[in-house]
Amino acid sequence: MVEFLVGDNCSANLSIANKMGVLLVGCASHRFNVAINKLLVPYEDVIADMNALMVVLRQENKLAELKKHTELLPVKRNVTRWSSTFTMVQRYIRTRATIKKVDAVEELIPTGAKHRKLVTIFDHLKKFDSICKRLQCDETEMAEVRVMFDAFIAEYLVLVEYLKSTPKIVHTPAFELGVIKVIAGTALSSMETAASKQFEVAQTY
Repeated sequence: MVEFLVGDNCSANLSIANKMGVLLVGCASHRFNVAINKLLVPYEDVIADMNALMVVLRQENKLAELKKHTELLPVKRNVTRWSSTFTMVQRYIRTRATIKKVDAVEELIPTGAKHRKLVTIFDHLKKFDSICKRLQCDETEMAEVRVMFDAFIAEYLVLVEYLKSTPKIVHTPAFELGVIKVIAGTALSSMETAASKQFEVAQTY
């Protein structure tokens, strides 16, 4: 018998869990990805320009010219995964001087304020990448995820909509909070106790 599901907090999974009448433990990495994509919205113009540069650099003749100067290839953005934005900007930062040697893309290379904006974005993205990698570790527990999310909310308040303990994106907040408190060894509220009751194990003496 299925007691609960684990997966992305997408509408399809929420619907399946509701139809089955079971709990859905949402993927922390998915929540984080959705939150970071929201945070990057104000930078969308410069990120889009960077992606346009990378697309042009991947064209056969431009790529051939670039390969004369570096083994690092241009990376395009995948709009559904913020980590691809990190990889793309990181590649730009590392190869900017080399890219300048490709005359055909000179006008597409960010300068001045746009370049500084990308450097600022990269500083933020490095923090996000370290958290993303930790979220994907097998030994990372839900209680640790809650600590990381709370720390990020304190630094990036705009993330609260998705990373707070009771966001709309989470199927059963009371259950997830209950699990976190059990791991941390703290008292559960009545709602958290009720949501977790089916998983209680009788004590034996």
